[in-house]
Amino acid sequence: MGALIRRVVETANMIKDIKTAYLFLAELKEPCRILAVQAKDEFFREDLFSKYLNLCLGRFQKENIERIKAVDLHARRHSLLLEKTFFDTERLWIIEKPAALKGKKAAELAENLKEDFFLLIDSETIPKALLEVAENKIVLAPIKPWERPPLIASWVRSFCKKHEMNIANDAAQALAQAHAEHRSNLVQELEKIMTYCHGQTEIALADVQAVSDLAQQSTLWQLLDALLQQDKRALLLALENMEEIHEIALIRFLKNQLQKILIPRLQTFSSKTQDKRCALAKKIGSSRIIFWINTLEMREIALRSGNDQESLMVMLYAFISTPQHV
Repeated sequence: MGALIRRVVETANMIKDIKTAYLFLAELKEPCRILAVQAKDEFFREDLFSKYLNLCLGRFQKENIERIKAVDLHARRHSLLLEKTFFDTERLWIIEKPAALKGKKAAELAENLKEDFFLLIDSETIPKALLEVAENKIVLAPIKPWERPPLIASWVRSFCKKHEMNIANDAAQALAQAHAEHRSNLVQELEKIMTYCHGQTEIALADVQAVSDLAQQSTLWQLLDALLQQDKRALLLALENMEEIHEIALIRFLKNQLQKILIPRLQTFSSKTQDKRCALAKKIGSSRIIFWINTLEMREIALRSGNDQESLMVMLYAFISTPQHV
């Protein structure tokens, strides 16, 4: 297998199938100077991007990775040159929508892909002039509809294994069918399920059904945001929308998310929304967030022992009514 992967890397001037693309990225030790990724399928385009970005984070500081539309690249690099920061350090440019450039403009951009590192990524056809300068190209052929579920189910199993948890085949298949379009949604769903299954060695179909049903009937993220914004009205509205709440699953979700907000290194993804939540938590104070986490932990223990003393609504409402010094 090692020899096969080496051959894939050595001949990876043009990759057309998803399995070979994964082999290629798995073997890469350093970022390509210019890599082009053209994939119409949003799920796999997102996933290839995420895997490549993880590799790049080992070489580039976050502040030296910039995501930009192809039409804006020249002006942005020129402004850095004027600021005398252009030659300070290596940069990775993630160039989106290169397919929007036609003819002369595409050729001009190709001429300017020098000195730094570049990832060209698009769902549409990347111009030939840009593909010609890319040392490696992933140009995926369309994935047939019947091929997608098994591929995504395999991805689900790999994701769980990476997080030291197994998942039953029927559970992986159910998730693949329900969340086949957007990788980010599937990641969030898996995080909730793994939180719910904390302490188990395997995720069963029943676990997926319990948490997925909860996701359909409730607004978990709205509830978390209401807590962090200390918005009593929004908190009550979110709770009212939870008609058949699986309380232990909800407690585990809140506890897990609060821990991630408190300790950023526990986060498996970053976004503007998550950054906003971290800022709100900082304003509330770490001691108060820890108090919430400990209270949720004690409630879970009480529920498991059958010693349920107060309603969930009363407890959560108390969180945002408690004075800051707690």
